[in-house]
Amino acid sequence: MRMRRNINTSIDDVRCCLSKHLMLNMMDRKDVLISSDFYTEGPLFNASGELFVTNLLGKKILKYQGDGRFTEWGTCTSPNGQFIAADRTHYVCNSLAGSVERFDAEGNHLETYFQGLVEGYQVECPNDLWVGEQGVYFTDSVRKTGAIVFIPKHGQAQLIARNLDYPNGIVYDEKVNCLYVAESFKNRIIKVNLNQPDHPVSTLLELPTHPSLDETKNLPDGLFLENNTWLWIAHYGMGQYHRYHLNTGQLESFDSQITLCSNICVSPETIVLTGGEGEPGPGKVRIIQRERGSAVSDLNISKLSLGTVALGLPYVVFDQENANSESSAEGLIVQARRMGISSFDTAREYGTAESLLGHVIETGQLEDATIISKFKWTNEACFDFEKALAESIQSVEESLNELKLKKLPICLFHMVSSFDISAVKEVLPRVFEHLKGKGLIETAGVSVDHPLEIKHFLDNDIYQAFQIPINILDHRLTSTSFWQDLIKRKKIIFVRSIYLKGLLMQDPEKLTGSLQLATPYLRQLKDLADKAHMSVSQMCFSYIRDLEGVSSVLIGPDKEEQLLENIALLDGPKIPKAIFDKIMPLFLQIPEDLLTPRLWKI
Repeated sequence: MRMRRNINTSIDDVRCCLSKHLMLNMMDRKDVLISSDFYTEGPLFNASGELFVTNLLGKKILKYQGDGRFTEWGTCTSPNGQFIAADRTHYVCNSLAGSVERFDAEGNHLETYFQGLVEGYQVECPNDLWVGEQGVYFTDSVRKTGAIVFIPKHGQAQLIARNLDYPNGIVYDEKVNCLYVAESFKNRIIKVNLNQPDHPVSTLLELPTHPSLDETKNLPDGLFLENNTWLWIAHYGMGQYHRYHLNTGQLESFDSQITLCSNICVSPETIVLTGGEGEPGPGKVRIIQRERGSAVSDLNISKLSLGTVALGLPYVVFDQENANSESSAEGLIVQARRMGISSFDTAREYGTAESLLGHVIETGQLEDATIISKFKWTNEACFDFEKALAESIQSVEESLNELKLKKLPICLFHMVSSFDISAVKEVLPRVFEHLKGKGLIETAGVSVDHPLEIKHFLDNDIYQAFQIPINILDHRLTSTSFWQDLIKRKKIIFVRSIYLKGLLMQDPEKLTGSLQLATPYLRQLKDLADKAHMSVSQMCFSYIRDLEGVSSVLIGPDKEEQLLENIALLDGPKIPKAIFDKIMPLFLQIPEDLLTPRLWKI
């Protein structure tokens, strides 16, 4: 995040010349470009998904209201980079005042958190900052002699690095305990190693250079670190933004559509860019709705996700063979990753599954994988927020300990149909806000028991991921408007139970007990598969794979051959359209008792 130091126009003169309102220039379903009076900076989301930006010489911190409108949330002399701490307070760089300010969650100013000298060094222009449990890191943007400052929670402020040429955006990578900082006039991203006492600085990335070789047309600015994997970079002078893969070194560049692109923040659904046509203005904010494929890619969610319940527990209905040993289970996880599966589903209730994943993670063989885990409450916790929060924190922390992770990429609440849904709707969003605020989870969502439970969670944007039981016979959700709403809102959708616990693979003539009710439906399914010239397993898989909105298909093999079979199905043919279109009408009235395995009487 940067601010020019050579502005001659006074703030009051600019205020008289320009209107005080933000105006929508262009908006469509996927991309919003908003004009403002003043050059903008400091975009970030809070735990509830609300967007904030700063406007520097406009003296305001702004909150996005939707429909292209921002409103004043707080005031500050020259607000620049900002960060929301776990306690929901905002830390804001007050650049022209040479200070860092702190605000409460409602936008009220609490205190000047820092201003003055650090080890004899005079802080001039705090630009961007990162706040964590250990304290506050911020950059002081000065040519040639700029610095990185650390203010620990207990103790004196320290200089982490000096003599940098305009240090700017800053993020912290917890995986390797380092800082990434944009050194603007060197047109590079530097890495500051916090593991060593002298905090050595090295070059992480040299950025593309403007053809004119004019250094002011380069100037990397704000940074954002996504899932400790992708480093996003606003390239001020180039009018671009980039994302850099920290492990592979892949660099991708994009046109920001903003002449001076100052900063960037991202969520699974959205990319937000700030800046303007000049300083002090006019400013721009661009809000890009990410395509679902893009968001899945950024979370590294593969089209197949490996479910681990069968690796951690005896979890079979029709197959009576024993589960794998621990070593072979871990081998299956490693093999899945090597074959391109990058998302792994687990839960506290899955026996040793989290521990198995944790062992593999420790070996470094699940690099870049996305881990999905779940927590569940007692029934009493549904009606008691403090109890629900305590149970949730304990469960998630236990998961993180077993998984050898510091943060869960995706955390799902395990919904139980017997829970009081009204109570859950009241308590769960607050629990997730706390889990995100404490830095325990990245993305929140719900794993539903019954598909139609989805309707109770659609309206709250804190839920970005869902796990849903759906199969070729089960159209309880996909035949409703709720499914279309899920697609429209671009939620991450994991589909489980695509073979209905193996029932769809059974010989319809050999079923027993209440499952004999499935006989005519399985005969019809076999007939459709024959007409499509494919196996029943391929038809079941292809139907879910090609269903609009599905992000990933959850599979649960406990043997190598099952894994290989599912991977082969992923590359299998599509169902002919004429047959595909018959499936939902044909199976729309399947009895509930047949679609709910816990009601089976074999």
